Amino acid sequence: LRSSMASDRIYFVMTDRYANGTAANDRAGFPADSANWESGYDPYSDGYYHGGDLKGLTFGEPDPKTKKVATSCSAGTGLARIKNLGFTAIWITPPFKQKYVQGDTAAYHGYWIEDFTDIDPHWGTKSDFKIFVDCAHSLGMKVVMDIVVNHTADINSYDDGNKFITNVASPYRDVNGTALDLSKLMTTDVVPEMDANTSFPHTPFIPFPDEETVRAPEFLNDLTNYHNRGNVQNWGIKEQYQQGDFSGLDDIFTEKATVVQGFADVFANWVNTYGVDGFRIDTAKHVDDKFFTRWWPKVKAATAAKVPGLYAFGEVYENNATVTSDFVRNKGLPSVLDFPFQKTVIDYAAGNTAGTDVANLFNFDDDYTTTTTNAYGLTTFLDNHDMGRVGYLLSAAGVYDNELVGRTSLAFDMLYLLRGIPVVYYGDEVGMMGDGGDKAARQDMFKTPIFQWQQEPRLGTSVIGSKSSLQLTSGTWITKVKALAALRAKYPVLATGAQIPRYDDDQAFVVSRIDNVNRVEYLVGFNNSSRSVSVKVQTSTPSAAFKGVYGSTSTVKSDKYGMVKLSLPAKKGVLLQALSQLPNAATKSVSLSLSFDVNVKVYYARAALDTTDPSTVTFVWRTSGTNAWKVLGVDDAEPYRIVIDPQKFTSGSRIDVAAVAKSTSGSVSVSGVTSILIP
Repeated sequence: LRSSMASDRIYFVMTDRYANGTAANDRAGFPADSANWESGYDPYSDGYYHGGDLKGLTFGEPDPKTKKVATSCSAGTGLARIKNLGFTAIWITPPFKQKYVQGDTAAYHGYWIEDFTDIDPHWGTKSDFKIFVDCAHSLGMKVVMDIVVNHTADINSYDDGNKFITNVASPYRDVNGTALDLSKLMTTDVVPEMDANTSFPHTPFIPFPDEETVRAPEFLNDLTNYHNRGNVQNWGIKEQYQQGDFSGLDDIFTEKATVVQGFADVFANWVNTYGVDGFRIDTAKHVDDKFFTRWWPKVKAATAAKVPGLYAFGEVYENNATVTSDFVRNKGLPSVLDFPFQKTVIDYAAGNTAGTDVANLFNFDDDYTTTTTNAYGLTTFLDNHDMGRVGYLLSAAGVYDNELVGRTSLAFDMLYLLRGIPVVYYGDEVGMMGDGGDKAARQDMFKTPIFQWQQEPRLGTSVIGSKSSLQLTSGTWITKVKALAALRAKYPVLATGAQIPRYDDDQAFVVSRIDNVNRVEYLVGFNNSSRSVSVKVQTSTPSAAFKGVYGSTSTVKSDKYGMVKLSLPAKKGVLLQALSQLPNAATKSVSLSLSFDVNVKVYYARAALDTTDPSTVTFVWRTSGTNAWKVLGVDDAEPYRIVIDPQKFTSGSRIDVAAVAKSTSGSVSVSGVTSILIP
């Protein structure tokens, strides 16, 4: 199983900071002498709109010589430039109509939404959005729309303060007036209609009459569709981070059937009307546990005819793979942003952790496996608009200036050569570094009037000064991302091939990537030390030559047992290709074992094969005493393992489990049957 975006390479861009296609919409219709607190526009402040828009993202900025903007999206510094960098998809920040200003900053980032049905006038119109999507598709690129389901802009207020009210004694009632336990409502599959007269912890009101009906769709103007519990005080308490307001942003009552259906309708419409190919879901950790299991199937059903491969990945800001995998395996998300990958790669590339730590990350990959998902669908990244850029992160991790370029290059190698869908944050390709996260990592690509950004150091190149980054056509990182994209395009195994751990120690980490169609093995290796290292690695291709195709030009040969000696250069990644096919091999026996993990309260089914062939194992189950076998999931890389969650089976029942192994040459073997009693 591979997702519809498994072979893609995504460019993540903040629309407001890419290119100003027209100055006519900079102030969203306000007069030229309007204050920034009215229009939200102030290109001299890092917290306000700067003028980037959909026209700029589509066609780029005016040519510095002719002063003309490209009239075709196949030319210019917009989508054409992004495609030329090797990207096949573009993820844009939420384009929806915003509450322009809150406090002392503006909604240039797109996450303070009033109207989910329209485009923010700072960025253009629905017509501009359609042209953007159509142009992307004409270039063979997909469009990922950033969306929010957790909150709206800050419009609601409370008479009794904004502190989170805890220990609420079930004020929520159904249409019959029966009190509902919200903690149970969050985990049940039944979504009741709520009583319109429900009493809430805070009594909400809208202080400004002109905002009473400003939100769209209409269900968002109903104050009973919000939790109304006040601002989160403790981000470590689930009750608060799922039901509280983000610094005043109004937290939506996602447990309600009206909300689930309303959000399914509005986002399906963007797919069906404009052809959006996927969603990145903001603050996915902060909605109730069942929302995505209810919402995503509705969206998929409503868009199946227009975009049958519609994809989505959620932002679960956690470095623990046990937590992030739970959102895929149990909470209904097709995929998540791989924060554990980001943390692991930055630490390793900085030289602060070992290859063994990287290996440990991928030991959790099997936790993402279901009948419709696996770890190959995760979106991987090095940095983002919240935490800061890769150069800044490595510097903060203790990397000296003279090593930043080399260690950043190693991080990019890992992003493109390992499993997952790589995401690159705009500006990284021109060496943007910054001095922090949030506003400090959201620089202008076009000519910026902000002096600090003009003078900021850049990785491997000089400061930008008064020039536009969009006019840069060469450089260390442009060359790097183009080369890695070309490599991933030439060798699809890097996107879709099974990844098998082969070797790890204090410095090195090595995996095999398996081209199952052509039955060819590739070796991918990394070394984070400042000297070359030599390691002996087990492969599945004995007596074969492996030729270096990236990071090395050497050819090495495996012995009759498949062992090969690799030389890994300092602070680099390498890719080698076997020059002969995998041998025909048959699995004679498959042994199956089941164990219970008391920490996460799940069973792990493990299969062991008597072959070095990179086989595929399908785990199946049935209710004991029946013949109706069903698939649990498929694993195509050692160690062969899958999670069996007792909560998905009837308590007190007994189930049988078996494993079916298929070799790369097609032979099939089956394990014995093991039974377990569901507690």
